[in-house]
Amino acid sequence: MPAYNPSILISDCYGSAGSITFYHRDGKCRWRRRSSLTFTGTPAQCAALSVHRRALAAWRTIPDTEKERWHNIAKNVPPHRPPFGSGGHISGHNFFVSAYHGFVTLGDEHIPQAVEPRPFPVFAAEFVSASVANSSDLRILLRLSMPLEKKPERYALLCKVQLTEAGKGCNPGKMRNFLAEEATEDDMATGSGSSRPVALTIPVCTAFPEVSASSCSLHLRYMLIDRLTGYRSQYQKLSTAIDIT
Repeated sequence: MPAYNPSILISDCYGSAGSITFYHRDGKCRWRRRSSLTFTGTPAQCAALSVHRRALAAWRTIPDTEKERWHNIAKNVPPHRPPFGSGGHISGHNFFVSAYHGFVTLGDEHIPQAVEPRPFPVFAAEFVSASVANSSDLRILLRLSMPLEKKPERYALLCKVQLTEAGKGCNPGKMRNFLAEEATEDDMATGSGSSRPVALTIPVCTAFPEVSASSCSLHLRYMLIDRLTGYRSQYQKLSTAIDIT
């Protein structure tokens, strides 16, 4: 690549400017044309990016007083990603965007209101069974319990799912989002009070085409979404071996 010849004003360069990138090799400064890449994500990735852009645009439309309220209530919200502890918290901007994504997941896209968050109830999901539905879909039945919550129907269950070969571990980057639905009579499940059956319908061929064996491992990261605020809880983990014959 061509070498950069220092001048009186600029003795050395490193980084990119316009369409040119400067770099060093063998102790000499050189330059080349800057790489230009076009994002060609999957349809799911493009859809998620579109939602995120709409969330950012929505944040820009709310008045400064509302933004300040988001910043204030977010001071008591722990982050969902490290670092944890030490008084860390999510920013008001990110809390707003998270709530926006929560409503989109629920199929109710709109600008969220800054509501003081209430503590999420204690909850747990238990694997019940797996069966084939519609010849190609995998029907996962779970039992969701919130023993101390008087109105468990207020919360939806969002699961990040990955199917792998039997005995193989989880790769968080390959997980896919599935919103649980209330189990039907065909699921032959019962539930009452704070414990109720919910189901996931997973199109295995499109979501996890690499899984072809009848026996595989199911990995879940599951969380609650508050239907009234769009807020999401911290996630919990569940892994189990299943037979999809």
